[in-house]
Amino acid sequence: MKTKTITVFSDYLNVLPDYKEHLQNLYSLRDIIGSNNFSLQADGTLQVMHYVGFFQKGNTRVQILPKIYAKTDLSEYTGTELNTSLDFVYRLLYWSGYLNHKKLSPQLQSTSASDLLEIFISIFITEFIDLFSKKIYRNYIQHEENQQFIKGKILFSETIRRNPILKHLHYIRYDKFTINNPLNQIFKSLILELLNKTDSSINKRRLVAGLTYLQEVDLIKLNSLHFKQIRFDRLNADFEPLFNMAKLFFHNSQPGLSEGKEKTFSFLVPVHLLFENFVAKILNNLSSEDVNYCYHQPQLHLASQAGEDVFLLEPDFTIIHKKDVITILDTKFKYPFDKNGNVEINSHDLYQLTSYALRYNCKTLFLIYPKYLGTKSEAPLLAEYLIHSPFGEVSLRIIQIDIMENDLSKVAAQIKGQVEPKIAKEKLLTSKAEVI
Repeated sequence: MKTKTITVFSDYLNVLPDYKEHLQNLYSLRDIIGSNNFSLQADGTLQVMHYVGFFQKGNTRVQILPKIYAKTDLSEYTGTELNTSLDFVYRLLYWSGYLNHKKLSPQLQSTSASDLLEIFISIFITEFIDLFSKKIYRNYIQHEENQQFIKGKILFSETIRRNPILKHLHYIRYDKFTINNPLNQIFKSLILELLNKTDSSINKRRLVAGLTYLQEVDLIKLNSLHFKQIRFDRLNADFEPLFNMAKLFFHNSQPGLSEGKEKTFSFLVPVHLLFENFVAKILNNLSSEDVNYCYHQPQLHLASQAGEDVFLLEPDFTIIHKKDVITILDTKFKYPFDKNGNVEINSHDLYQLTSYALRYNCKTLFLIYPKYLGTKSEAPLLAEYLIHSPFGEVSLRIIQIDIMENDLSKVAAQIKGQVEPKIAKEKLLTSKAEVI
Protein backbone atom coordinates (compact mmCIF):
# COMPACT_ATOMS: atom_id res chain seq x y z
CA MET A 1 0.00 0.00 0.00
CA LYS A 2 1.34 3.40 -0.98
CA THR A 3 2.18 5.55 2.02
CA LYS A 4 0.43 8.91 2.17
CA THR A 5 2.70 11.84 2.98
CA ILE A 6 1.42 14.11 5.74
CA THR A 7 2.74 17.66 5.35
CA VAL A 8 2.94 19.99 8.36
CA PHE A 9 4.59 23.36 8.79
CA SER A 10 6.96 23.85 11.71
CA ASP A 11 5.68 25.90 14.66
CA TYR A 12 2.14 26.12 13.28
CA LEU A 13 -1.07 24.27 14.10
CA ASN A 14 -1.85 21.57 11.55
CA VAL A 15 -5.09 19.56 11.55
CA LEU A 16 -4.83 15.80 10.88
CA PRO A 17 -8.35 14.37 10.40
CA ASP A 18 -7.17 10.73 10.39
CA TYR A 19 -4.58 11.13 13.14
CA LYS A 20 -5.89 8.10 15.10
CA GLU A 21 -4.57 5.78 12.38
CA HIS A 22 -1.07 7.16 13.00
CA LEU A 23 -1.26 7.75 16.75
CA GLN A 24 1.43 5.32 17.98
CA ASN A 25 3.81 6.22 15.16
CA LEU A 26 3.36 9.92 15.87
CA TYR A 27 4.29 9.26 19.48
CA SER A 28 7.57 7.80 18.15
CA LEU A 29 8.17 11.16 16.47
CA ARG A 30 7.54 12.82 19.83
CA ASP A 31 10.14 10.56 21.45
CA ILE A 32 12.75 11.66 18.88
CA ILE A 33 12.27 15.45 19.07
CA GLY A 34 11.10 15.67 22.70
CA SER A 35 7.67 16.33 24.18
CA ASN A 36 8.42 20.06 24.48
CA ASN A 37 8.62 20.25 20.67
CA PHE A 38 5.54 18.10 20.00
CA SER A 39 1.85 18.66 20.69
CA LEU A 40 -1.05 16.49 19.53
CA GLN A 41 -4.53 17.47 20.70
CA ALA A 42 -7.64 15.29 20.95
CA ASP A 43 -9.14 16.98 17.87
CA GLY A 44 -6.15 15.98 15.74
CA THR A 45 -4.33 19.30 15.88
CA LEU A 46 -0.60 18.63 15.54
CA GLN A 47 2.15 21.14 16.25
CA VAL A 48 5.84 20.39 15.75
CA MET A 49 8.15 23.07 17.08
CA HIS A 50 11.62 24.12 15.90
CA TYR A 51 12.31 21.17 13.58
CA VAL A 52 12.18 20.54 9.84
CA GLY A 53 12.71 17.30 7.93
CA PHE A 54 10.91 14.00 7.53
CA PHE A 55 9.84 11.05 9.64
CA GLN A 56 8.53 7.63 8.63
CA LYS A 57 7.47 4.63 10.62
CA GLY A 58 5.13 1.96 9.33
CA ASN A 59 2.46 3.60 7.18
CA THR A 60 3.09 7.03 8.71
CA ARG A 61 5.21 9.46 6.73
CA VAL A 62 5.41 13.05 7.94
CA GLN A 63 7.37 15.86 6.36
CA ILE A 64 7.88 19.01 8.39
CA LEU A 65 8.54 22.12 6.33
CA PRO A 66 9.53 25.63 7.40
CA LYS A 67 7.08 28.47 7.02
CA ILE A 68 8.54 30.84 4.43
CA TYR A 69 5.36 32.70 3.48
CA ALA A 70 4.22 35.73 5.42
CA LYS A 71 0.59 34.61 5.68
CA THR A 72 -0.41 33.16 9.04
CA ASP A 73 -3.19 30.78 7.92
CA LEU A 74 -1.57 27.56 6.72
CA SER A 75 -4.63 25.34 6.99
CA GLU A 76 -4.73 25.38 3.19
CA TYR A 77 -1.65 25.71 1.05
CA THR A 78 -1.05 25.52 -2.68
CA GLY A 79 1.24 23.16 -4.55
CA THR A 80 3.49 26.11 -5.34
CA GLU A 81 3.92 26.92 -1.64
CA LEU A 82 4.67 23.29 -0.88
CA ASN A 83 7.29 22.94 -3.62
CA THR A 84 8.86 26.29 -2.75
CA SER A 85 9.27 25.20 0.87
CA LEU A 86 10.75 21.86 -0.22
CA ASP A 87 13.21 23.62 -2.50
CA PHE A 88 14.12 26.01 0.30
CA VAL A 89 14.83 23.14 2.73
CA TYR A 90 17.09 21.45 0.21
CA ARG A 91 19.02 24.65 -0.57
CA LEU A 92 19.42 25.49 3.11
CA LEU A 93 20.74 21.98 3.81
CA TYR A 94 23.17 22.30 0.93
CA TRP A 95 24.34 25.81 1.82
CA SER A 96 24.68 24.93 5.49
CA GLY A 97 26.93 21.96 4.79
CA TYR A 98 24.51 19.22 5.88
CA LEU A 99 24.47 17.89 2.32
CA ASN A 100 27.54 18.10 0.10
CA HIS A 101 25.65 17.06 -3.00
CA LYS A 102 24.85 18.82 -6.23
CA LYS A 103 21.35 20.15 -6.75
CA LEU A 104 18.96 17.63 -8.24
CA SER A 105 18.06 17.99 -11.88
CA PRO A 106 14.51 19.28 -12.56
CA GLN A 107 13.57 15.82 -13.87
CA LEU A 108 14.51 14.13 -10.61
CA GLN A 109 12.84 16.83 -8.53
CA SER A 110 9.60 16.35 -10.44
CA THR A 111 9.60 12.64 -9.53
CA SER A 112 9.70 13.34 -5.82
CA ALA A 113 5.94 14.04 -5.76
CA SER A 114 6.52 16.88 -3.29
CA ASP A 115 8.04 14.45 -0.80
CA LEU A 116 11.23 15.28 1.11
CA LEU A 117 12.06 11.62 1.78
CA GLU A 118 11.82 10.80 -1.93
CA ILE A 119 14.12 13.74 -2.67
CA PHE A 120 16.73 12.36 -0.27
CA ILE A 121 16.46 8.90 -1.79
CA SER A 122 16.85 10.44 -5.26
CA ILE A 123 19.96 12.31 -4.15
CA PHE A 124 21.57 9.19 -2.72
CA ILE A 125 20.88 6.77 -5.57
CA THR A 126 21.74 9.38 -8.21
CA GLU A 127 25.11 9.97 -6.60
CA PHE A 128 25.64 6.21 -6.21
CA ILE A 129 24.94 5.36 -9.84
CA ASP A 130 26.98 8.32 -11.08
CA LEU A 131 29.99 7.22 -9.01
CA PHE A 132 29.78 3.45 -9.56
CA SER A 133 29.25 3.83 -13.31
CA LYS A 134 32.71 5.43 -13.44
CA LYS A 135 34.48 3.10 -11.03
CA ILE A 136 33.48 0.33 -8.64
CA TYR A 137 35.17 0.33 -5.28
CA ARG A 138 37.43 -2.67 -4.70
CA ASN A 139 40.09 -3.20 -2.08
CA TYR A 140 42.16 -5.93 -0.46
CA ILE A 141 40.36 -7.99 2.18
CA GLN A 142 42.26 -10.40 4.39
CA HIS A 143 41.08 -14.04 4.26
CA GLU A 144 42.03 -17.12 6.29
CA GLU A 145 41.11 -20.65 5.22
CA ASN A 146 42.23 -24.25 4.82
CA GLN A 147 43.51 -24.95 1.31
CA GLN A 148 45.44 -27.60 -0.54
CA PHE A 149 47.30 -25.01 -2.58
CA ILE A 150 49.50 -22.49 -0.86
CA LYS A 151 49.06 -18.78 -1.44
CA GLY A 152 49.84 -15.91 0.85
CA LYS A 153 51.21 -16.87 4.26
CA ILE A 154 51.04 -20.26 6.01
CA LEU A 155 49.91 -20.05 9.64
CA PHE A 156 51.90 -23.01 10.99
CA SER A 157 50.46 -23.19 14.50
CA GLU A 158 46.92 -23.03 13.16
CA THR A 159 47.74 -25.59 10.46
CA ILE A 160 49.02 -28.09 13.07
CA ARG A 161 45.97 -27.52 15.26
CA ARG A 162 43.40 -27.83 12.49
CA ASN A 163 45.07 -30.49 10.35
CA PRO A 164 46.75 -33.10 12.61
CA ILE A 165 46.00 -35.88 10.13
CA LEU A 166 45.31 -34.18 6.78
CA LYS A 167 48.89 -33.29 5.90
CA HIS A 168 47.98 -32.04 2.42
CA LEU A 169 45.99 -29.08 3.83
CA HIS A 170 47.47 -25.79 4.97
CA TYR A 171 45.82 -23.02 6.92
CA ILE A 172 46.76 -19.83 5.09
CA ARG A 173 46.20 -16.09 5.25
CA TYR A 174 46.04 -14.05 2.05
CA ASP A 175 44.71 -10.77 0.69
CA LYS A 176 41.99 -10.81 -1.94
CA PHE A 177 41.22 -7.82 -4.18
CA THR A 178 37.42 -7.82 -4.10
CA ILE A 179 34.22 -5.82 -4.41
CA ASN A 180 32.81 -7.69 -1.41
CA ASN A 181 34.16 -5.27 1.21
CA PRO A 182 32.54 -3.58 4.24
CA LEU A 183 31.88 -0.27 2.46
CA ASN A 184 30.01 -1.89 -0.41
CA GLN A 185 28.14 -4.13 2.04
CA ILE A 186 26.82 -0.98 3.73
CA PHE A 187 25.76 0.46 0.38
CA LYS A 188 23.93 -2.71 -0.66
CA SER A 189 22.10 -3.12 2.65
CA LEU A 190 21.03 0.52 2.65
CA ILE A 191 19.79 0.42 -0.95
CA LEU A 192 17.59 -2.57 -0.09
CA GLU A 193 16.18 -0.67 2.91
CA LEU A 194 15.43 2.36 0.72
CA LEU A 195 13.80 0.08 -1.84
CA ASN A 196 11.33 -1.02 0.84
CA LYS A 197 10.55 2.59 1.80
CA THR A 198 10.21 4.46 -1.49
CA ASP A 199 6.86 4.84 -3.25
CA SER A 200 8.36 6.50 -6.33
CA SER A 201 8.46 4.21 -9.38
CA ILE A 202 11.47 6.09 -10.73
CA ASN A 203 13.33 5.76 -7.43
CA LYS A 204 12.50 2.05 -7.36
CA ARG A 205 13.94 1.53 -10.85
CA ARG A 206 17.10 3.45 -10.00
CA LEU A 207 17.59 1.59 -6.72
CA VAL A 208 17.26 -1.74 -8.54
CA ALA A 209 19.76 -0.48 -11.12
CA GLY A 210 22.11 0.40 -8.27
CA LEU A 211 21.91 -3.14 -6.90
CA THR A 212 23.20 -4.56 -10.18
CA TYR A 213 26.61 -3.07 -9.37
CA LEU A 214 26.66 -4.99 -6.08
CA GLN A 215 25.56 -8.50 -7.07
CA GLU A 216 28.74 -10.09 -5.65
CA VAL A 217 28.46 -8.20 -2.35
CA ASP A 218 27.15 -9.83 0.83
CA LEU A 219 24.04 -8.47 2.53
CA ILE A 220 24.50 -7.45 6.16
CA LYS A 221 22.25 -6.27 8.98
CA LEU A 222 23.29 -2.68 9.48
CA ASN A 223 24.49 -1.47 12.87
CA SER A 224 26.66 1.37 14.09
CA LEU A 225 29.80 -0.81 14.27
CA HIS A 226 29.76 -1.29 10.50
CA PHE A 227 30.00 2.47 10.01
CA LYS A 228 32.68 2.95 12.65
CA GLN A 229 35.07 0.49 11.04
CA ILE A 230 35.20 2.34 7.70
CA ARG A 231 38.37 4.38 7.11
CA PHE A 232 39.20 6.61 4.15
CA ASP A 233 42.47 7.34 2.39
CA ARG A 234 43.52 8.65 -1.01
CA LEU A 235 42.44 5.39 -2.67
CA ASN A 236 38.79 5.55 -1.60
CA ALA A 237 38.32 9.27 -0.86
CA ASP A 238 35.86 9.64 -3.77
CA PHE A 239 33.40 7.40 -1.92
CA GLU A 240 33.43 9.35 1.35
CA PRO A 241 30.59 11.82 0.49
CA LEU A 242 28.36 8.90 -0.51
CA PHE A 243 29.29 7.05 2.69
CA ASN A 244 28.48 10.15 4.75
CA MET A 245 24.99 10.25 3.31
CA ALA A 246 24.55 6.52 3.94
CA LYS A 247 25.57 7.22 7.53
CA LEU A 248 23.03 10.03 7.71
CA PHE A 249 20.31 7.65 6.57
CA PHE A 250 21.26 5.20 9.30
CA HIS A 251 21.60 7.42 12.37
CA ASN A 252 18.33 8.46 13.88
CA SER A 253 19.19 12.12 14.57
CA GLN A 254 19.87 12.59 10.84
CA PRO A 255 18.28 10.74 7.91
CA GLY A 256 18.12 7.44 9.73
CA LEU A 257 17.20 3.83 10.23
CA SER A 258 16.60 3.16 13.90
CA GLU A 259 16.90 -0.44 14.95
CA GLY A 260 13.94 -2.44 16.15
CA LYS A 261 11.09 -4.54 14.85
CA GLU A 262 9.76 -1.68 12.76
CA LYS A 263 12.44 0.65 11.45
CA THR A 264 12.11 4.41 11.63
CA PHE A 265 13.41 6.78 9.00
CA SER A 266 13.96 10.34 10.11
CA PHE A 267 15.74 13.48 9.13
CA LEU A 268 14.99 16.05 11.77
CA VAL A 269 17.13 19.17 12.06
CA PRO A 270 16.50 22.28 14.19
CA VAL A 271 15.57 24.93 11.63
CA HIS A 272 17.26 27.70 13.62
CA LEU A 273 20.52 25.72 13.44
CA LEU A 274 20.22 25.41 9.67
CA PHE A 275 19.66 29.16 9.35
CA GLU A 276 22.53 29.90 11.72
CA ASN A 277 24.93 27.65 9.78
CA PHE A 278 23.82 29.28 6.54
CA VAL A 279 24.60 32.75 7.90
CA ALA A 280 27.91 31.45 9.30
CA LYS A 281 28.97 30.34 5.84
CA ILE A 282 28.28 33.82 4.48
CA LEU A 283 29.94 35.75 7.31
CA ASN A 284 33.04 33.58 7.20
CA ASN A 285 33.86 35.06 3.79
CA LEU A 286 33.55 38.65 5.04
CA SER A 287 36.56 38.58 7.37
CA SER A 288 39.48 40.83 6.47
CA GLU A 289 42.93 41.66 7.86
CA ASP A 290 41.67 43.96 10.61
CA VAL A 291 38.11 42.64 11.11
CA ASN A 292 37.35 39.04 12.01
CA TYR A 293 33.89 37.44 12.00
CA CYS A 294 33.81 34.72 14.69
CA TYR A 295 31.26 31.93 15.12
CA HIS A 296 30.30 31.15 18.75
CA GLN A 297 33.47 32.86 19.96
CA PRO A 298 34.61 34.26 22.31
CA GLN A 299 32.60 32.63 25.09
CA LEU A 300 32.48 34.49 28.40
CA HIS A 301 30.65 33.98 31.70
CA LEU A 302 28.15 36.62 32.75
CA ALA A 303 28.69 36.23 36.49
CA SER A 304 30.47 34.33 39.23
CA GLN A 305 29.29 32.60 42.36
CA ALA A 306 31.54 31.60 45.26
CA GLY A 307 34.54 32.04 43.00
CA GLU A 308 33.05 29.90 40.20
CA ASP A 309 32.05 31.30 36.79
CA VAL A 310 28.37 30.86 35.95
CA PHE A 311 25.96 31.71 33.09
CA LEU A 312 28.11 30.99 30.05
CA LEU A 313 27.39 33.32 27.12
CA GLU A 314 27.76 32.02 23.58
CA PRO A 315 26.75 34.63 20.99
CA ASP A 316 26.02 33.37 17.48
CA PHE A 317 28.52 35.73 15.87
CA THR A 318 30.93 38.42 16.98
CA ILE A 319 32.96 40.90 14.97
CA ILE A 320 36.39 41.53 16.46
CA HIS A 321 38.69 44.46 15.74
CA LYS A 322 42.06 44.65 17.49
CA LYS A 323 40.96 42.00 20.03
CA ASP A 324 37.84 44.02 20.92
CA VAL A 325 34.31 42.75 20.24
CA ILE A 326 32.75 45.67 18.39
CA THR A 327 29.58 44.00 17.07
CA ILE A 328 27.43 41.03 18.06
CA LEU A 329 25.01 39.32 15.66
CA ASP A 330 22.27 36.85 16.54
CA THR A 331 20.09 34.85 14.15
CA LYS A 332 16.40 34.03 14.61
CA PHE A 333 14.38 31.89 12.19
CA LYS A 334 10.96 33.31 12.95
CA TYR A 335 8.48 35.78 11.50
CA PRO A 336 9.51 39.22 12.83
CA PHE A 337 6.09 40.94 12.59
CA ASP A 338 2.94 40.86 14.71
CA LYS A 339 -0.64 40.70 13.40
CA ASN A 340 -0.64 44.45 12.76
CA GLY A 341 2.55 44.37 10.70
CA ASN A 342 4.75 45.89 13.41
CA VAL A 343 8.19 44.51 14.23
CA GLU A 344 7.88 42.18 17.21
CA ILE A 345 10.85 41.13 19.35
CA ASN A 346 10.62 38.37 21.91
CA SER A 347 11.50 39.73 25.34
CA HIS A 348 13.78 36.72 25.98
CA ASP A 349 15.78 37.58 22.83
CA LEU A 350 16.04 41.20 23.95
CA TYR A 351 17.30 40.26 27.44
CA GLN A 352 19.80 37.84 25.92
CA LEU A 353 21.26 40.48 23.62
CA THR A 354 21.36 43.03 26.44
CA SER A 355 23.39 40.54 28.48
CA TYR A 356 25.82 40.20 25.56
CA ALA A 357 26.21 43.99 25.33
CA LEU A 358 26.85 44.25 29.06
CA ARG A 359 29.42 41.46 29.29
CA TYR A 360 31.29 42.15 26.05
CA ASN A 361 31.15 45.94 26.47
CA CYS A 362 29.67 46.10 22.98
CA LYS A 363 27.44 48.92 21.71
CA THR A 364 26.33 47.47 18.38
CA LEU A 365 23.91 44.55 18.17
CA PHE A 366 22.12 42.92 15.23
CA LEU A 367 19.19 40.52 15.06
CA ILE A 368 19.10 38.72 11.69
CA TYR A 369 15.75 37.35 10.48
CA PRO A 370 14.79 35.62 7.22
CA LYS A 371 12.73 37.67 4.78
CA TYR A 372 9.46 35.82 4.28
CA LEU A 373 7.73 35.67 0.91
CA GLY A 374 4.95 38.22 0.70
CA THR A 375 6.19 40.24 3.65
CA LYS A 376 4.99 43.84 3.91
CA SER A 377 8.49 45.27 4.24
CA GLU A 378 11.11 44.63 1.54
CA ALA A 379 13.81 46.80 3.14
CA PRO A 380 16.78 45.00 4.77
CA LEU A 381 16.57 47.23 7.87
CA LEU A 382 13.31 46.64 9.74
CA ALA A 383 13.91 48.68 12.88
CA GLU A 384 16.58 50.16 15.14
CA TYR A 385 16.32 50.47 18.91
CA LEU A 386 18.53 52.41 21.30
CA ILE A 387 19.03 50.58 24.58
CA HIS A 388 19.98 52.83 27.48
CA SER A 389 22.89 51.62 29.60
CA PRO A 390 25.35 53.08 32.15
CA PHE A 391 28.13 53.04 29.53
CA GLY A 392 26.09 54.77 26.82
CA GLU A 393 23.42 53.90 24.29
CA VAL A 394 23.51 50.49 22.63
CA SER A 395 22.22 50.19 19.06
CA LEU A 396 20.07 47.17 18.27
CA ARG A 397 19.27 46.83 14.57
CA ILE A 398 16.71 44.35 13.24
CA ILE A 399 17.53 43.23 9.70
CA GLN A 400 16.14 40.63 7.30
CA ILE A 401 17.94 38.75 4.54
CA ASP A 402 16.47 37.26 1.40
CA ILE A 403 16.62 33.49 1.97
CA MET A 404 15.13 32.79 -1.47
CA GLU A 405 18.01 34.50 -3.28
CA ASN A 406 20.01 31.90 -5.23
CA ASP A 407 23.14 34.06 -5.47
CA LEU A 408 24.86 33.89 -2.06
CA SER A 409 27.08 36.85 -2.94
CA LYS A 410 23.94 39.02 -3.06
CA VAL A 411 22.88 37.77 0.37
CA ALA A 412 26.36 38.58 1.66
CA ALA A 413 26.06 42.08 0.17
CA GLN A 414 22.76 42.58 2.06
CA ILE A 415 24.40 41.75 5.38
CA LYS A 416 27.57 43.66 4.54
CA GLY A 417 25.59 46.77 3.62
CA GLN A 418 23.93 46.81 7.04
CA VAL A 419 26.89 45.79 9.20
CA GLU A 420 29.87 47.57 7.64
CA PRO A 421 28.76 51.18 8.39
CA LYS A 422 28.44 50.23 12.06
CA ILE A 423 31.82 48.50 11.96
CA ALA A 424 33.44 51.61 10.50
CA LYS A 425 31.93 53.74 13.26
CA GLU A 426 33.12 51.38 16.01
CA LYS A 427 36.63 51.21 14.50
CA LEU A 428 36.78 54.99 14.50
CA LEU A 429 35.71 55.13 18.15
CA THR A 430 38.29 52.49 19.04
CA SER A 431 41.04 54.45 17.31
CA LYS A 432 40.06 57.70 19.12
CA ALA A 433 40.08 55.89 22.48
CA GLU A 434 43.61 54.65 21.81
CA VAL A 435 44.79 58.18 21.02
CA ILE A 436 43.30 59.52 24.25
